[in-house]
Amino acid sequence: DDTLALQKALDVCDQSGLILHLGTGRYKISKGLTAEGRFGGITCSNSSAGLYPTGSGYTALTIGLPVPKLNSDPNYSFRTNTLDVAVFGTGNQVNGILLNSPAQSNIQRLHAFNLDGFGVHIDRCWNSIIQLISTERCGNAGYYAVVLRGAPTASKLSDYVASIGSEINRIHVLKIEAELSKEKSIYIGHMGICNMFDAIHSERASSTIDAPTWVLGGSTCLYNNVELQADTPNNCTAHISASASVFTILRFDGIHAHFESWGKRNPDIEEEYTLTINQGNFVEGASRVTIAQDAEAQQWLEFNSCTFKELTSHAGRIRVNNSRIHLLTLDWANADTNLYTNCLIDLL
Repeated sequence: DDTLALQKALDVCDQSGLILHLGTGRYKISKGLTAEGRFGGITCSNSSAGLYPTGSGYTALTIGLPVPKLNSDPNYSFRTNTLDVAVFGTGNQVNGILLNSPAQSNIQRLHAFNLDGFGVHIDRCWNSIIQLISTERCGNAGYYAVVLRGAPTASKLSDYVASIGSEINRIHVLKIEAELSKEKSIYIGHMGICNMFDAIHSERASSTIDAPTWVLGGSTCLYNNVELQADTPNNCTAHISASASVFTILRFDGIHAHFESWGKRNPDIEEEYTLTINQGNFVEGASRVTIAQDAEAQQWLEFNSCTFKELTSHAGRIRVNNSRIHLLTLDWANADTNLYTNCLIDLL
């Protein structure tokens, strides 16, 4: 059991600013490791080196001050240019890696495997680059495999919005991989602004609960390439609740997608804004798309060059251009086909 030795090493690094290097080997731990983040970072010598937690009921690695201390010192954050760490479970009830408030950091790799809990959770992050977040066989009914922002544990989307946590602002994530997620896969919070995600790939997710499998949010964000696929298509759903953002390429396979636009018009803002989806593929498997929108919403939803198997719209502020729709269902109040420009519609 390497728990005590690793914690001592982390304490020394916190005090001195040194980097903790995990050489080739499997480092067994039996309780959670913590670091305030005043160290130089953590590295692993190869892809199999990392932490191997035993037992249950803890988070394998926490970096940064816990939430109560953050609330008393909201300006605190940790900075690192060296963070490459992995956690390997056995299906036990252990959470993986928790980062509290990294800022102005360059994070190389955060990896978690086979944990009955969250794999990677980042709560509050600013002005940082994250090269790779990867999980496999993580998540459960209470935790998403990958979380960027708060710690949602409830089953309703309205509870996620009000969950404890703060913003993810001005970060650039090169890749998120969430494979074989159980119940909940990826949650990207609604309160983030000006974030860029180059690639999000999540496949073979499975769910038996009534909760979104994926939640992709944020304001003025850019999602360049998103591909989501489920092994249980009747149960897995994706909620796209970003605002004033752009999805460049979006592909769903065997899932039910909800595009949402809520909130009343702000009388102090004259201009309207748009959530734009380009090159969307929603025809594979049992893919269905539902559009929901408040009557007074200030945001338009715009789809360009997309293909839909089933599209159901409850929204009046929607534009669909140069797209193919096999089955289109409209609310009577919003049945304005002039909003569907240069579209081939098989059945209305």
